Amino acid sequence: MTDECNPCPCEGSVPCPAPHRVLDEEIVIRAIIRKNWLVFDEDGNPQISTVAFSKDDLAAKIDKDGGKRSVSLMRSATPKPELAHRLKQLNKEVKWSDDPVRAIAEAISLRRILDNKGRREICLNADPVSDYIGDCSTHVSMVRACPPPDDKQKLDWQILRQKLCCVFNSVEHLSGQKVG
Repeated sequence: MTDECNPCPCEGSVPCPAPHRVLDEEIVIRAIIRKNWLVFDEDGNPQISTVAFSKDDLAAKIDKDGGKRSVSLMRSATPKPELAHRLKQLNKEVKWSDDPVRAIAEAISLRRILDNKGRREICLNADPVSDYIGDCSTHVSMVRACPPPDDKQKLDWQILRQKLCCVFNSVEHLSGQKVG
């Protein structure tokens, strides 16, 4: 893993057509595609659940097609029509089809997540995609810093996923309406 002062090597690369590397001051967006990706506190406020962060995605495992997995995010600089289109295409909840749900976090807050030895746990890489939804130059891949802990360290993985839930502290519909 990297420490707080040393970024992940991939964070400095800017693959074409990404506008620039992911900056600390940027806001990143996670599409909430299923209702089970949310939990509600005692006041009925939505919070992102650990289910929204797959261990295999965070570990950047290679999928069956040979592609490298990651937690898929978008920058807040994504043009609104493109953001709406991608969120609607990713959404799996019929109830949200006209107004998909997203979770928001600050890049710097994600980069400040440290393990119990003070090493950085999360890397945010500029990662433009061209997929079944279309082109997205503002796509970001979030992965666990290298090297990730052994798969057998289930508690470490769960703690990281819980920390991510705390950082993605704003959950709402794309329109800004409260999720109920």
